[in-house]
Amino acid sequence: MQDTGAGVAGKGVTGRWRVGPDLPFVPALVAMVLVTLGPGLLAVREAGLRGMPDPHVFGSFIFFLQIFVIILGAMALAQLVVLMRAREASPIDALRRRFGRAELASLVAWMLLLCLNLALFGVVKPVLGQVVPFDMDVAFAQADAAIFGTDPWRLFTVFNHPGMPLLYHQGWFAVLFATLIALALQGRHRALLAYALIWTLVAPLVHLLWPAAGPLFWDELGLGQRFAAIPMTAETAMTEAYLWQGFVDGEFNTAGGISAMPSVHIATSFWLVMVAWESPRWRLPAIAFFLYMWGASVAIGWHYWVDGLAGVGVALIAYALAEGLARLVNGAGRSAG
Repeated sequence: MQDTGAGVAGKGVTGRWRVGPDLPFVPALVAMVLVTLGPGLLAVREAGLRGMPDPHVFGSFIFFLQIFVIILGAMALAQLVVLMRAREASPIDALRRRFGRAELASLVAWMLLLCLNLALFGVVKPVLGQVVPFDMDVAFAQADAAIFGTDPWRLFTVFNHPGMPLLYHQGWFAVLFATLIALALQGRHRALLAYALIWTLVAPLVHLLWPAAGPLFWDELGLGQRFAAIPMTAETAMTEAYLWQGFVDGEFNTAGGISAMPSVHIATSFWLVMVAWESPRWRLPAIAFFLYMWGASVAIGWHYWVDGLAGVGVALIAYALAEGLARLVNGAGRSAG
């Protein structure tokens, strides 16, 4: 996402979600390594103690890296088309001139670390399901019903259409990855760190406090048929079976693991709203995307409505932590100067 107020790290920027100088590049990368490797290696150790199989972290890393490269290529191609339509004499040279070595170094470093972050989250999430039992589903279902007067999926059926699984999974990932690429090129290190904090630190801690599997798994959990009437596409049914089998077998599968609380889909979608807030061009589309994802997460049965509410809180906490680190680092830099 382009940002009308995007600045280079270290320059003063004001706005609803960014106040003061951004997080410098090197401290941001150090924090990113700690946020990624700390929880990830703890999860790998716990998996080994529990006799779980090899999580195949390298294979997951390569999988996410391929997605990044594909989306980066699509974005570069789109920029070339724009330049050609503007009758640029040499579109490729014009594209090269837009990005210096610093921007490209930032992109490569963040892309590698973000892929590692996602790969290690693929270890953290399945391990969480083995560490704590799913004992909050009934409470969350009751909370939803108290808020809406019924199970809210019945009110959000407009979101449950044949194309929704594609938008909810692949579309969500494409939007996130495109945004991450743009932020890395812009040097918005604080926003990138906040994104990583959502995945491997804040969301897992919330799950440990309030573990829940989600409405689609009520029957498997032995809780009854309360959500059996939720319409499921063939893709959703296949994904649900894939996740449950991985949980039962205690295995690591790509994009596996079960965790409804909090909704990382909604946490990252609200994170998109925060990073797009200063841009009139992207603010409303980001809000619309966030609201759609929240409605869809409930309509299809992956989440309780309160999971999304918790996801918003997770995004706010992650952003506050990244903001606090930026203030600490920049304050230390001024003191040393």
